[in-house]
Amino acid sequence: MFKLEFQPESVAANFPQEKAVEFLQAVNYKPLKYFVPTGKQEEFIQTVAKSTEDSTMPVVALAAANGIGKTTTAITTVLNIIYGAQTGWYDYPLFHSWPFPKLCWYCSTADALRDKIIPLFEKLALPGTMESSKDGKTFTAKMTFPKYDWTISFKTYEQEPSTFESADVGLLILDEPAPLSIWNACKSRLRLGGITLIPMTPLFTPPYLYDEVKKSYEKGIKGYHYIEADVYSACQRRGIRGYLKPNTVDEWVQKCDPQEVDARIYGRFAYFSQLIYPDLDFKKHYVEPSDYPIPDYALIKQIVDPHDTRPPACIYAALCPNKRIIIFAETPVQNNMPFWEMRHSTTIRDDIESWLAMEKSWPEKLRNLDKIRIMDRHFGWQMRGKRTFAEMYYEEGRRINPPVEIDFDKSYEVEGNVEGEIHYGHKEVRRMLLPLEDGKPGLVIWKNCYHTWNGLTHYVRKHEITTLAMEKAAQSGRIIEKYKDFCDLVRYLVCDDNVPEIPAVPKTRYEREMEKVYREVEHDKDWLYE
Repeated sequence: MFKLEFQPESVAANFPQEKAVEFLQAVNYKPLKYFVPTGKQEEFIQTVAKSTEDSTMPVVALAAANGIGKTTTAITTVLNIIYGAQTGWYDYPLFHSWPFPKLCWYCSTADALRDKIIPLFEKLALPGTMESSKDGKTFTAKMTFPKYDWTISFKTYEQEPSTFESADVGLLILDEPAPLSIWNACKSRLRLGGITLIPMTPLFTPPYLYDEVKKSYEKGIKGYHYIEADVYSACQRRGIRGYLKPNTVDEWVQKCDPQEVDARIYGRFAYFSQLIYPDLDFKKHYVEPSDYPIPDYALIKQIVDPHDTRPPACIYAALCPNKRIIIFAETPVQNNMPFWEMRHSTTIRDDIESWLAMEKSWPEKLRNLDKIRIMDRHFGWQMRGKRTFAEMYYEEGRRINPPVEIDFDKSYEVEGNVEGEIHYGHKEVRRMLLPLEDGKPGLVIWKNCYHTWNGLTHYVRKHEITTLAMEKAAQSGRIIEKYKDFCDLVRYLVCDDNVPEIPAVPKTRYEREMEKVYREVEHDKDWLYE
């Protein structure tokens, strides 16, 4: 943004050459004074200026395409906070009187700090106002502004999270998102009040940024601000006060990797470009129960994945005669927090009683349909003392009065290792998301199934992690484990080979009533013989 090159052919018609040179020299000497933001950069400045009106710890995220000056804008904003407003674009109370501690942590990767961020600070700082020190590092670790009583500490995401403790910070800059452990450590540093700025290209971003920052902004929660800026916002023809040549922008867009267009060109959150199930569609697959009623002769399946430290994940689904699968119920039923954040465990008796209570609440037709129960064959058949999880559920069910059979089948198995089994399951789930002969999806989820939908829409691949949890740009095939519980259930459901049995001649109402009586008699007889 500040590299202004003298082009005689463009300025000679309006300015004498010596005046143009004099102007450029002034810009290079005091660039803050001549800073002119694009429309989106101005929006960022205004958002920062007004962010403290409803919060003492606001977060402002700028999700920007490559090359539109997000880091330059962040650094210019920091310096206008330190020096006070240097231009009319920053003429807001916040930039004349800073109310928080005068300590800034500027956090990024070591390469970005060394090669871009620190040199830009040195270029933009007012002459003679800044002192720097390395403190044993290979690049500048600290900048002080004695006249203004400000300090900037530069921190890298390679540092241990423990080094992000024990300080009262007033301004926190995360130039590209920090790993979760560092994010959690940094937040408490603003305990005396302060602002967090997150300038980023939202390509390889950790899930917390979407879950905490973007969702909070979309819900209108005070203190969260989110701005998207595409590459066209910096275009000379299509942007406001843009500086990129239109043909350069167009060529850039044309050559961009299609998988990265959302983030690199439009500044859109591209975390979900790595979805395991990219064909998942809110309008098509997350449905109103009235639009997909459960038909006669469906087969009800309960799929369970037990846990040691949280309730078991459980879904109920109907496999329809036309092969459609309808997920219509789940436990836990509460939707006040994501399943992966739950930390309380339940007893096996608690689990069984919650399932039976749910099944008893169903309409009569559902209660009368054939039902099978399936459990994760890996965890469910691990030994707990002398019994497996599956055996413990069966035995506890027989102790209930009246007794009930909680008899689980094993989830599907394929030849080869676990990775092969998962790969096969993903392929089958993707196939079921496609339309059936009637043009509607083969797999749908009723809108009361919060955890199932939440899991599927967070089920993504992650990127390689360094020893200190810093995300790199190189993609790996690994899946983020914390989101997989309900997604595993869907995989077990789709790959199970039990199918509904449809009678050649539909049963009369009398026959169905007699079957119900027969089942009740058989159940009572078994209980009496115990």
